[in-house]
Amino acid sequence: MNDVDILTLVIQEMSKEFPSLMDTLVHERDKYMACMLSRVASEHSSIVAVVGRGHLQGIIKNWNQPIKISSQSLSILSS
Repeated sequence: MNDVDILTLVIQEMSKEFPSLMDTLVHERDKYMACMLSRVASEHSSIVAVVGRGHLQGIIKNWNQPIKISSQSLSILSS
């Protein structure tokens, strides 16, 4: 079993045990990063992003999803 498989198993187990924590720490961040990266990618011919391995599948999953992020949400994130 490689590192990616182990990480996937850990995330799945954590999601079962602590769903609200994982929603905040992983899933919401995946959606946010996918939205922001997609927005930047639409404005440039190429981009480079360095993200944690645990977020990669979530970013791919959410890449084409219409996600609305309000300016109020962004101010909460930056606080």
